[in-house]
Amino acid sequence: MLDKLAWRKMKYVLLFALVVFLSYRARYAQIDDALIYARYINNALWGNGFVFNLGEKVNGLTSPLFCYLLFAVSWMLHGNIILASALISAIFLFLASVLAERMVPVAGFLIAIVGYFYVQVGMETALFLFMLILTVTLCREEKYNWLPSVLALLVLTRFEGGMMLLVVCAHLFRRRRWPALSSFLPPLAIAAGFLLLNYRVYGQILPSSTTAKIGQGLSGALGPWPTAFFGMVWQLDKDFKPTIYFVLAVVVLAFVGMKRLRGTVLNETVLPFCALLLAFYVLLNIPGYRWYFAPFIFFGLVYGAEGIPRSRVGYSVAAVVIAAVALTNAFVVQRFNETPETDYRVLAEWLNRNTPQEATIEAVETGRLGYYCSHRYIFDIMGLTTPKNADHVTHGDWVSWVAEDKPDYIVMHTPALKWERAALKDPLYEQTPFLYRGVYVLRRKPGLEPGNP
Repeated sequence: MLDKLAWRKMKYVLLFALVVFLSYRARYAQIDDALIYARYINNALWGNGFVFNLGEKVNGLTSPLFCYLLFAVSWMLHGNIILASALISAIFLFLASVLAERMVPVAGFLIAIVGYFYVQVGMETALFLFMLILTVTLCREEKYNWLPSVLALLVLTRFEGGMMLLVVCAHLFRRRRWPALSSFLPPLAIAAGFLLLNYRVYGQILPSSTTAKIGQGLSGALGPWPTAFFGMVWQLDKDFKPTIYFVLAVVVLAFVGMKRLRGTVLNETVLPFCALLLAFYVLLNIPGYRWYFAPFIFFGLVYGAEGIPRSRVGYSVAAVVIAAVALTNAFVVQRFNETPETDYRVLAEWLNRNTPQEATIEAVETGRLGYYCSHRYIFDIMGLTTPKNADHVTHGDWVSWVAEDKPDYIVMHTPALKWERAALKDPLYEQTPFLYRGVYVLRRKPGLEPGNP
């Protein structure tokens, strides 16, 4: 018994070491959407409220729980938002790996070595995965009184967590087991508090960025129905191509694992959840942002671990593969690191030097630009933080934003993205000297009316 306890502790120490090591290797990785959150948090820390542009109350926070947590940790770290986001991601990825390891031996290690999870720093991915695996764990261990509160927090982490809520309700109905009535009080308070606060601050219940992404799907902005989700799977190439042998092995083993787990709580909860989540993304034609694939990859690894042959040879081969993949991904994740030479950071530094603080700027991607160019008003062509543009996107209108927003500067790409082409046809704009790695800037010609947010 003591030996088993010692081995369990050693496994968790090894898991912790893996997560810390790979998190350190990917410490500068930054996703554009993550820096949208960071700009909101930065403004809040300075006493300006949870806003993207000062004085404009637009709710672009698609993960309320993550943002509240990021704000609290950033405040404790004296405003170091980047460090706070890295710590939160590492902590919850470790906790999710621990719960997976408790559920299926080796699963935690398979999760901890996958570089994909480490380059989602600044997003709610790790927190979402932890809340999902915690929900499944509570169902397996029949700790039903905790489920209402955990499910409420899961939905506040990502609203797609509502799919797991439906699955858990069906699971409890089949088993004729329900949480105590008193256990519903905390989640009701959480939900009421969130909705009232949201309505009080922003004048609406749901984040505008959530409806904007649904609008992108309905309009076919990133692919005709129903191809937008799978049409962006190419983004995973850099994450998994260097260890394609590992991917293929996990896919095969996952099917074995599903068969072994037939009739278990894991299958009764995870498989319906993944099916509902996939249907939601595909049927609404939601663009396949790279972090949307995380639950499928995570649970695929859990099933893959279950499919490993239960023999000394099987576990020995698994140990060798784990070591090889971990070392490979230590170099893979480093390539995602943000450096001073990346295009949007160079662009932001140029705009800071060459534009007045009252200048307005418009771009397709506003995260890095908005964070590093924090004193400028930023319009979002795609509408994540500019709701009226989200309406245009929903109706397939890629033109009206130029005349309505009247930005002083417009960020462009070579060749121009379809959402940017309207600016090329507008005679009121001319090209600036800035050109870096296919990114350039148009400015409103001198003497003409400036933008007025």
